[in-house]
Amino acid sequence: MTDRKRHEQNAKYYAAHREQWRERYAEHREQLSEYYAKHYAEHREQKCEYQAKYYADHKEPIRKRQAKYYAEHREQSLAFSNKRRATKLGLSEHHTQAEWLAKIDLLGNCCFYCGEAKPLTRDHKIPLSRGGGDEIQNILPACKSCNSKKHTQTTEEYLGASHLKDSLERCVRAVEYLK
Repeated sequence: MTDRKRHEQNAKYYAAHREQWRERYAEHREQLSEYYAKHYAEHREQKCEYQAKYYADHKEPIRKRQAKYYAEHREQSLAFSNKRRATKLGLSEHHTQAEWLAKIDLLGNCCFYCGEAKPLTRDHKIPLSRGGGDEIQNILPACKSCNSKKHTQTTEEYLGASHLKDSLERCVRAVEYLK
């Protein structure tokens, strides 16, 4: 029997017995979680090989599905990507989506640096690459342009740069916020 035919049969059986499986899973959630974790640990290499082969064989549909998901869930995707990057750097403290939205609202839904109302990205006052954290106190809303120009500079370094628009009011607001 081919994998495709087995998959189709399993899908039909599962669809016909969906409620029974849900009940079984609910009753035995802990035992099944332990079993799946143990099974994965014992067969990790085979699973990784299978997943790599599957990805190589289905690269285009996977990329289309991922692009569609990203387009429909942009904020969640960006938050996940940011959190993953911070976790890889060994940081355990992360800001939440609610904290991020509150910070944007607090600063008037505009870029902290140029003051324009453009789509905003998360900017780290002290960049992760320079030892900054991912907690909300280290996050500012910035447009993509300002965030890219700032690169690995701290907020203070960037505010002192000559390429920023000269706006006394903006600088005073920034200094007050940083205190």
